[in-house]
Amino acid sequence: VFQDLALFPHMTVLENVAFGPLARGVPREEAVERARRLLEMVRLEGLEERYPHQLSGGQQQRVALARALAVEPAVLLLDEPFGALDARLREELLWEVRRVHGEVGFTALHVTHDQAEALAVADRLAVLREGRIVRVGRVEEVVREPMDEFVARFLGANVLRGDAARALGVEVAAFYPEEVEPDPGGVEARVVAVSFSRSGYRVRATVDGQEVEVLWPGRPGERIRFRPRRLLRLTPR
Repeated sequence: VFQDLALFPHMTVLENVAFGPLARGVPREEAVERARRLLEMVRLEGLEERYPHQLSGGQQQRVALARALAVEPAVLLLDEPFGALDARLREELLWEVRRVHGEVGFTALHVTHDQAEALAVADRLAVLREGRIVRVGRVEEVVREPMDEFVARFLGANVLRGDAARALGVEVAAFYPEEVEPDPGGVEARVVAVSFSRSGYRVRATVDGQEVEVLWPGRPGERIRFRPRRLLRLTPR
């Protein structure tokens, strides 16, 4: 399943999904029944006779998923499948993929540059850098122990070096924005920007010329002091 879905525009939804099995020699009646079953699974029943241009972006994604599953693949590759969708629809489809995965039990390889998307769908996570795997493991393991500075940054962690890190007792300090607490004797930072999200205020601040992002109700220009509740384990270079 790709970002460019490549649905056949001259075929109906049902014909698109049944195309793969038919091309592999599955009898028509069986192929159509399989297609109907998958369309019901991805909640598109009643839309079998529509054409791709008559569907929303999310519906087209569901057709592409059903079509890919119709050939009963050993491994399903999802290559940036939600990149062109808005945030709300992307979140909805991530849950949909998890649900269908649980029902069918297929093996999937999901490729994305979005760390939130990766964490939402994966059981095991592999982080690549320049074509090489630098960290692989269960999602919880990789998040708790990224081991590599590149992986930590990819997962949204802050990384500090120099005096700021040594004040925390390490040469390189890595920590997540939400895992900090006020500490009068902690790391001093100057707030340069503030944004708001459902989880609270996030500030971007500078520490000895290094930028960090922390969950904190600060104001631009304000100086704050904090201490990470937990440092991430990194392997020295």
